[in-house]
Amino acid sequence: MEKLAINGGKPVRTKPFPRPAGKRFGKEEKKQLKEAIDSGVLFGPGGTKVKEFEKRFAKYYGKKYCVTTNSGTAAIHTALGALKIKPGDEIITSCVTDMGTIAPIFLANAIPVLCDIDEQTYNMDPSKIEQLITPRTRAIIVVHLCGQSCDMDPIRELAKKHSLFLIEDCAQSYMSVYKGKINGTMTDIGCFSLNDCKHISCGEGGILLTDDPEIAKRAALFRDKCYYRDGSSRNPKFMAPNYRMSELQGAVAIAQLGKLKSIIQRRRKLCRALTKMLSNIPGIEPPKEMSCGEHSYFAYFVRVDENTLGVSTQEFSDALSKEGIPQNCQYLDAPIYLYEVFQEKNIHGETSCPYGCISYKARDISYPKGLCPVAERIMKLKLIFNIKEYFTMDDVKDIAEGIKKVTDCFYSKKQGK
Repeated sequence: MEKLAINGGKPVRTKPFPRPAGKRFGKEEKKQLKEAIDSGVLFGPGGTKVKEFEKRFAKYYGKKYCVTTNSGTAAIHTALGALKIKPGDEIITSCVTDMGTIAPIFLANAIPVLCDIDEQTYNMDPSKIEQLITPRTRAIIVVHLCGQSCDMDPIRELAKKHSLFLIEDCAQSYMSVYKGKINGTMTDIGCFSLNDCKHISCGEGGILLTDDPEIAKRAALFRDKCYYRDGSSRNPKFMAPNYRMSELQGAVAIAQLGKLKSIIQRRRKLCRALTKMLSNIPGIEPPKEMSCGEHSYFAYFVRVDENTLGVSTQEFSDALSKEGIPQNCQYLDAPIYLYEVFQEKNIHGETSCPYGCISYKARDISYPKGLCPVAERIMKLKLIFNIKEYFTMDDVKDIAEGIKKVTDCFYSKKQGK
């Protein structure tokens, strides 16, 4: 058997994987940027690029209204502002997500209530949501993690039953599909991110989609200090931040939107091919696409069966890295409530808000270890691979070869061979 590189053997791959330079951004982005710069106006509300992107994105997704912001985090905060979420309101969301989902809840002085996940999709388990609903619950934020859609039908039924708002966090799930419907189009509001690591990017940016004219109107005010840009009033009627997108961001976003379809198609082709290559390797579980949906592969999760292979996920990751195969076992390796910000409830400086605010006179909220047992058990077992659209099929084959080599060595050792 071939010796592992970590033990002095020859690595599977010695050349680096493709980098984004010269591949993600090109003449289309330069053209849009030149037009924005030549216009002499880089202020979003005063220019044309942000408005054009909003129109194009709404049409692309078949929605009536699109409101842009300067980040995905800002988009979710804007959504909460548009829905008039109050201090002390409870917002149910996934225990496995980025702080970009959670920070807006805290910024609204609301309370995050965290739901455990489904073992196969890594998304919120719909069967565990209703038990979290209280008279203080106002909304559910569903997080379509890493390109896999949540099981939306039962969640939508629950929201309707309890008269709750539904927000989709689609930061990682551009063009993911659930029963023929695209993520971001199935609820009151869909929120997206244009951060540098997302499917499409303008460096930083956020998007809010809705069919409700009142939500769209309030969102547009909330992201812009409650200024009425039609000239009717400069007298803010409520407190609001400055989350405006600039013309430079809007320009790049226009060009990137034109590439979205091909990006998703390419990632699906590469990742589905990798899944086939890994399908019969003992101790390795590639991601499973929902039978009623289509994954868009923001990231590619592989679960390691530590018992079958006789090693920890970290040891497997270390060995695979030495084979020249980059991946990460630390991002999202635990439920978010185990972060210090939750454990210490250090939200608003030295205050006890939102948990101890006068506006919140309900139950005591805590986030103990064991709160979400499925997430605590399985998130530490996964490896995350970033399969980019500019990878080749040979790159994917090298990833599969590296995984197989490391698995074969550990599995044989466990079997005493």
